[in-house]
Amino acid sequence: MRRASVVVLILLLYAASSYGSVEMLARGDTVFVAWCTDAEYACLAAYIDGSPVQNLVLGDCYHHASVCLAHPAYGDRLIVACSKPYFWENPVDTAWVLDPSDLSILNHRTFEETDYGFDEWVNAIGELHLPRYWDGSDSMPMVASIGDCTTDIGTIYLASARMTYPDEGDMVLDDTLSAMVQYGAWGPPDFVGPVVVPGTAPLSSSVYAGWTPNYFEGRISAHLSQEEPSRGDGVGEMYSETIYYEMGSEFDTDVLALGSCGEEGLALWYDSSGTVYTSVFDGSIEPSSTFEYGFPWPATSDPSALTQRPEETGMLLAWYHDGEIRVRHWLLEWNGYDCIVESGVPTVSTGNIATCSVITGYWVAWLADGATYPVLAWVDRATVTGIGSEAGEPGQSLTLLPSSNPFSGSLTIVVTGSTGPFEVQVYDLSGRLLATLPPGPEGSSPDVWDGTDCSGSPAPRGAYILRATSGDLTAVTRVVKL
Repeated sequence: MRRASVVVLILLLYAASSYGSVEMLARGDTVFVAWCTDAEYACLAAYIDGSPVQNLVLGDCYHHASVCLAHPAYGDRLIVACSKPYFWENPVDTAWVLDPSDLSILNHRTFEETDYGFDEWVNAIGELHLPRYWDGSDSMPMVASIGDCTTDIGTIYLASARMTYPDEGDMVLDDTLSAMVQYGAWGPPDFVGPVVVPGTAPLSSSVYAGWTPNYFEGRISAHLSQEEPSRGDGVGEMYSETIYYEMGSEFDTDVLALGSCGEEGLALWYDSSGTVYTSVFDGSIEPSSTFEYGFPWPATSDPSALTQRPEETGMLLAWYHDGEIRVRHWLLEWNGYDCIVESGVPTVSTGNIATCSVITGYWVAWLADGATYPVLAWVDRATVTGIGSEAGEPGQSLTLLPSSNPFSGSLTIVVTGSTGPFEVQVYDLSGRLLATLPPGPEGSSPDVWDGTDCSGSPAPRGAYILRATSGDLTAVTRVVKL
């Protein structure tokens, strides 16, 4: 009887701390947004030019649930996972496989704690998360938070497994991995991710906040879920690294956002003093650097999100603060300025903002409190990607358009929006200048990169950054040479 009372307390604590979420990703000209409504439904909509053209109600989604949206085969399928507060009667965490052309449901499966190797009735699944973009293989990682209720004060875990997603038949979950987040805790841990960092296993970050009779304790940890188990029996261990740890009379710490691009992963988090930090992940579970964010917003209470596309150069940070949606760009460093995307926005709760990238810019989505549908806003790439420069005059916008991407041989580049001469430079992903193209005249004029560096030697195959400048205006895009 005592154990049952403790379990009820754990579940109530977890339900009180959970929150809804908005997730989004782009497929060509279409942007897909998944979210949970206050009416307790999990929803998915397809947007073109910022307006919904298709929508789908996936099923019941208890209040304060969370959803995530994945694009595992770069256009072939969509997967939506929905997490709900735990109930004993039946499994309540579900993944759906959908056809992105018409949002038809092809397959679905519900999950239990036993799917991750934990005992039935004594553990609880908190949330299911998927990487937004995957490599197109026939299986992908699914990460879950697990709360152990076997003792009065149990243990919390982060677990990962590979999930197959056929159009019909069994969606198999195997190759289970797990990492203990903390002993002596109530309820499953909150976490963000996973995100895909090229050359690194899927990266997640969790936050733990707990209490014992002697002290409060808080920690932020990073986790890598290996792509293959470390042992031949199908069970392995996830890697875990503590980024921040504090023990004291009180604390307030959390992860604001986690993102990734073609070069690295990025975590934005804050400690109990309210100082916001940036941690950079480059091929390792241990951050390659951690430093103060250095700007007043987003503040610790501001709902925030980072782009997560592994093909992208740099990341866009979006947040809600005092009636405004704002953004700032990261490309090896933070921009020296932020941009206001929308003003007069009703209150947005934690988790209800998302952003994604396309070749010419970014989309930001948010679900205001009490709203039924998210709102989308467009952010032009040129307005946010200048590094160490001031933004241009209001209404001015520079656009850089490659003739083909990827390309082979030479590349024609069109720059529009310039009110004066402009210059195009080519960088490799380390930031090294490879070539400077001849200045273009006023207005629109094509430039040509012949695929060579400053010495005239052919540049190797791979990704490169094009940067166009005209006065205070800057435009940046990423191209791939075949």
